[in-house]
Amino acid sequence: MRSKYFTLLTMALLLVGAKVLAQCPTLEKFNQGNGNPGSCAGVSGTPIPPSFIGTPYGVVPPGSKTAELNASWPTSPNPLPAVGGIYFNAMPTAHKAGPPTIPVLQGGKYKSQYCFYHPTGAAIPSFKTITIVYIDPIPDTVLRVCSYDPGGNEIPPPVITKQPEDQIGCLGYKSRFVVAAIKGEPTDTAVHYQWMKDGVDMPGKTDSILEIVVTAADTGTDRYQCRVIGMPSLGVALTVEVSLFLNKPHIWTGAISTNWNTAGNWIPATIPDSTKHVYVGPKLNKPFIPLADTGRCKCLTLDTGWVNLDGRLEVAGRIQLLDSTRYISALTTGHLVLNGTELPQDIPDGTFLQNRVFGLTVANALDVHNIDTLDIYGFINRILGVLTTADKITLKSVPTGTARVAQGPALGGYISGQVTVERYVPVVPGGYRAWRFLSVMTIGTQTIKQAWQENGSGIFDNPWPGYGTFITCSAASGFGPAQGYDLVMPKMSIQTFDEGAQSFTNTNVPNTNAKLLSSERAYFLYVRGDRTVLPAPVYDQGGSTTLRSKGLLRIGDQLPIAIPAGNFAALGNPFASPIDFLSLDAPEQLAVGNKFWLWDPRRSGSFGVGQWVLFSLTNAFLPQAAGGSYPNVPNTIIPLGMGFLLQGGLIGSNITVKEAAKFASNTNNGFKAPNNDRFQIALDYVKDATTVIPADGACAVFGNYTNDINADDAGKIAGAGENIAISHSGNDLTLDARPAITNDTVKLKMWNLVYTYDYRVTINPIVSTQGIKATFVDKYLQTTMPLDMTKPTVIDFKINKDTASFAINRFYIALSAAPVVTHIGDPSAAEVEIYPNPTDAQNINVNIKAADKGEYSFKIIDGQGRLVHAETYKHVGGSLNKSLSVQGRLVPSNYFVVVSKDGHELSTKKLIINK
Repeated sequence: MRSKYFTLLTMALLLVGAKVLAQCPTLEKFNQGNGNPGSCAGVSGTPIPPSFIGTPYGVVPPGSKTAELNASWPTSPNPLPAVGGIYFNAMPTAHKAGPPTIPVLQGGKYKSQYCFYHPTGAAIPSFKTITIVYIDPIPDTVLRVCSYDPGGNEIPPPVITKQPEDQIGCLGYKSRFVVAAIKGEPTDTAVHYQWMKDGVDMPGKTDSILEIVVTAADTGTDRYQCRVIGMPSLGVALTVEVSLFLNKPHIWTGAISTNWNTAGNWIPATIPDSTKHVYVGPKLNKPFIPLADTGRCKCLTLDTGWVNLDGRLEVAGRIQLLDSTRYISALTTGHLVLNGTELPQDIPDGTFLQNRVFGLTVANALDVHNIDTLDIYGFINRILGVLTTADKITLKSVPTGTARVAQGPALGGYISGQVTVERYVPVVPGGYRAWRFLSVMTIGTQTIKQAWQENGSGIFDNPWPGYGTFITCSAASGFGPAQGYDLVMPKMSIQTFDEGAQSFTNTNVPNTNAKLLSSERAYFLYVRGDRTVLPAPVYDQGGSTTLRSKGLLRIGDQLPIAIPAGNFAALGNPFASPIDFLSLDAPEQLAVGNKFWLWDPRRSGSFGVGQWVLFSLTNAFLPQAAGGSYPNVPNTIIPLGMGFLLQGGLIGSNITVKEAAKFASNTNNGFKAPNNDRFQIALDYVKDATTVIPADGACAVFGNYTNDINADDAGKIAGAGENIAISHSGNDLTLDARPAITNDTVKLKMWNLVYTYDYRVTINPIVSTQGIKATFVDKYLQTTMPLDMTKPTVIDFKINKDTASFAINRFYIALSAAPVVTHIGDPSAAEVEIYPNPTDAQNINVNIKAADKGEYSFKIIDGQGRLVHAETYKHVGGSLNKSLSVQGRLVPSNYFVVVSKDGHELSTKKLIINK
């Protein structure tokens, strides 16, 4: 049979029209091949030209056995059917059939004779059933497929309910032909499938689905067909013949616009989906996928063309770049998803313009392989499979953001190969050099010198401008350039935390040439800027830089880290992702007092170094004082590339940082800020009478606590610059948790204040208890100042030659409380609910039960403390339901909704925007 047997036109002819064989003929005679070459009409050993186009017939080989088939028709058939194929017991045979004789009317039926023979002379075998394919010989189209028992009785064939269709395949990927059928013979119990290629059975291909891996030879010339067999009757039905074409594409024309998702820009005029192979050629309008849109295809072939990608592009097959000027342009927000299901997928060299992409999602269980240089500016997201890096992927860090790796399996193993991880370190405002507490996110053989010093050989060697920094040692350390340090200075510029000494020391870094960067969880590093910023005895001539390391990523649940009882331990965020402290197991949070410390280089004070900031559940995870890097909003996030400190409780404990702690994949559900009274106390250095530089802070919290020093309190970690603490029972505290305010005194302790410098103390009361009074007392000047309970109070003071002016106990706060007056709708008792949460930013509602009359404000603050939305509402009393008009402007992230009434904060709630 020819390929044209089974075009769509053929199928139409099978259903309607005059040239349809209405029914199978009756077999009146069929012998078993006992004849000789002359026993069939027209077969005498002499070639006779074929009577019908495409019907093979010629000389019967000498000595072959022939047979006759007499078929009778109720009406004279038109056209006169030829035999296009023969099956014995539903199996193909090499027997041939010559053209029939002209039908003769005998006994009310039209009879014709066919001559059967075998090219090699084989006799026709005995059979249970014979199936004959009758064709129209002129267009070579099938008229009927008829099955008979040896007595010539027709056997009902299976009924095909779904025909296979031509497929367009992508090189190396699977294409699929699908057929479905039901039994036709009532006594049959099942149907059996046998696929054929060019008329020959395909061994083992006996399912209703035929999958074929596409090769370069699949040009549509091979024909695939399924023989459907009734069991046990052996009645046969044949599907249409279909072909497999290599990369017959969805062709981009750009006829209407540049929008990928406009049907009129394609031939055919439909938007491609994940089953379509896309071809982009030399058209003026290049396809564009906007930020909010998604484009889809199977294979993507770029030939003198490219794709401009701001949104999301899902590719389920192969990316083919026909030369180096073809690429995907994804410089800002473009996101590529590789979600094939048949074969591993590659990211070929040159896939992206400038080798950069914002987001990459691995969603192929059979893995994704990167081929060459690839810079990722946003994220790697893993859904299925393993990403193989070829040691050529870089997670970029720039002033506008740092790439991260989203949450994967707890056991890790979803990224194979080395990755370069960058951490952009901005200069502190004012141009200050500053200490940084930095974690290490890779494991490998890189030394400190190779990584953070960019393998430079001294202060005049700058291999990669914009990267690395100078690391210096002190003369007292006994180290020098021979140990990898760039220069000898008065002090060391790199330290690690010594748990035994409970301090930062240089003893663990004797040699940056040999010290493996990954051998410590975190380092205290003095960052001057990149290697163009020379070491000098100044702190206000710094610059920015990018520090990087290369190795295997720390992924999956990490090994437990011991936290000594009562002492501090230094940890590093191990992941190339922010982590959420609240995602630690609850017992582990409790064991470290539900608190952690981060280093803030912007609390530089007059020394220009930085200070520790405490975040504690006792203080609703607010910083102990506003200012510096952390605004006065709750924070439980530890950024990527940052170290942090924990303090053990009465007994030692272990901390396990798990993959699930990654911030991008955790909702922080259950967080609720305690509604405690608190006094935040900030100490600032006032430079040049105008510039205020945060130095340090402390906080007193009043509520359901005791006066004992316990896990609700937090000790003071002294910095090298100005320090402030609360002195309580001989302890210096950053956070002092006390019982509810009655009559009390908060004793302040300040040290390292500099002679002749101007300083400022800011007292910020956040109180809901009515009747609280507070007075700031200066024992040196013998002055008092009442504190405003509704807003911060600023007190400026100066240090002079009088030693009493810088006495560590110069100041304290006196507190008193009047009887509490309650009334219906007391804001302190208000129940605030945010819903839905998480949400897609289209619909954000606030509900407050028993809300008193007054003016309510609603503020939304992002993770960096920036106000992104604010509105007010005058309420007449009773239940309050307010819909916030953000109009979908918020990008997916975590936020805080701060609700206040008449200037007093009622609640701070975590809000998750998740599109």
